[in-house]
Amino acid sequence: MRHPYRAHRPHPISLEEWNELARFPEFQESCGVDMYPKSDQGAYLRGLAFGARFDFIDPAPGYSGPLYVIAAGATTDPPLVFVRDARGELVPASDGPDAAAE
Repeated sequence: MRHPYRAHRPHPISLEEWNELARFPEFQESCGVDMYPKSDQGAYLRGLAFGARFDFIDPAPGYSGPLYVIAAGATTDPPLVFVRDARGELVPASDGPDAAAE
């Protein structure tokens, strides 16, 4: 029997998801994403950053759902982490999945 948490493998981030991520201020100015038309921002960010989506399941009561980990700066910068709120919108994980639902 496979342990359920062993199934958590990284998945590629779709271009649609990169477009969603590109709207955050963390990427707009620091990565130069704001210099490109909105239709090209996700593709530019995808070519610049390293990222993966995980199907996260919290073993305790808490958040379970897509978890996006993005490394967009120098290797010394911590990665940025995003989750989906109750409405399905991406939010920084530090804000928590209930932040936009309030």
